[in-house]
Amino acid sequence: MLLGKECFEGDRDALFSMLEPPFLDREPRVLRCLSFRLSFIFGGDEMLRSCKYCGRIHEAQDICPQKQEAITRRMKNRKQTVALSFRRSNAWTNKSIAIRGRDHYLCLCCRAMLPGTVRQFETHDLSVHHITPIEEDYSKRLEDTNLITLCETHHEMCERGDISRDKQRALVLDSMGEGEAYKEHILVM
Repeated sequence: MLLGKECFEGDRDALFSMLEPPFLDREPRVLRCLSFRLSFIFGGDEMLRSCKYCGRIHEAQDICPQKQEAITRRMKNRKQTVALSFRRSNAWTNKSIAIRGRDHYLCLCCRAMLPGTVRQFETHDLSVHHITPIEEDYSKRLEDTNLITLCETHHEMCERGDISRDKQRALVLDSMGEGEAYKEHILVM
């Protein structure tokens, strides 16, 4: 079924009322495709997107309660600390660029097809994550084995503890060519 302006005559509320479960339980890429199509149909300057926090479709700049809660949780301990100052330094900027290059500008969790993966070779919204947080051990802030490239979804999962630190370290070692998967691959060749 093709959606057109004549179907809804510009009535967004009627359309969004149709977007209740079970439709929202579908894959995120279906929602992203639909959100792009809806923004094209209704025109305007705003971009409708599927929200990874609440699963609904709303304008890109809107902040839903679930996203606000995640932001608050992430920022509550990040007042003016040494760790925050470090995150703004040239040393961190240069190291994060080097780590992304080491990981070939791919999310290592997506590459390993861990839960939450949409695309195996995810290259968008990447960031470098400290496996052991700076607040816990400041001396590990620039260690290659403590840094991993992640997409936005997996970064949030790692922050919450959904992906164990041991699993993250194993992915880093594989990326560096020192892990078990790498050694098994070399032995087969």
